[in-house]
Amino acid sequence: MKYYLTNIKAKDSISVILSKKEHRQIILNNRLKKTVKEKNLASLNIINQLKVNKNFLKANIIALYYPIKYEIDLLELIKLFPEKRFCFPKIINKEMFFVEYKKGINFIKTKYGAFEPNGSKDISKNIELYLVPALGMTKNNYRLGHGAGYYDKFFKVYHNNYKIGIIYQGEEVEFMTENHDIPLNSYLKGWLKC
Repeated sequence: MKYYLTNIKAKDSISVILSKKEHRQIILNNRLKKTVKEKNLASLNIINQLKVNKNFLKANIIALYYPIKYEIDLLELIKLFPEKRFCFPKIINKEMFFVEYKKGINFIKTKYGAFEPNGSKDISKNIELYLVPALGMTKNNYRLGHGAGYYDKFFKVYHNNYKIGIIYQGEEVEFMTENHDIPLNSYLKGWLKC
């Protein structure tokens, strides 16, 4: 177990920063306990925030993600904003790129449990806004992901456009960043209560 001391608040009290691995374990355990109602409410809350988000509204080509069981589901955006073009991540040979969603495109479950589009045309260079799933976010907009580094590697190349992390309320974390960590521009929290 790896702890980083931050500051000592009292003689017998030490404030610690958990490792990324420890944060992942805690957040995943908490997410698995969420009810369908809580998940739906968080999704609706994020969608409502995006409906008034100036960066989202002005973007025409938006990177989305196909949610796995504990991620916030934003697929409703495709129906709500038919004038926008949405694309989804796909990984081939350990490299991530984005494929545009069109009617008729199927999603295939990978060996890691994620769903990827069956298309292959890379439109990564055209994306104007990214909605990025996260397990946690720091106050400085650093994303806690699953640890594979796909988004960090991708954003090292495609770093100019706006990036919004998506988390549930209570998933703001603090961890020691590493050289490969790329900050997002902002994040939105899906509230679990009205």
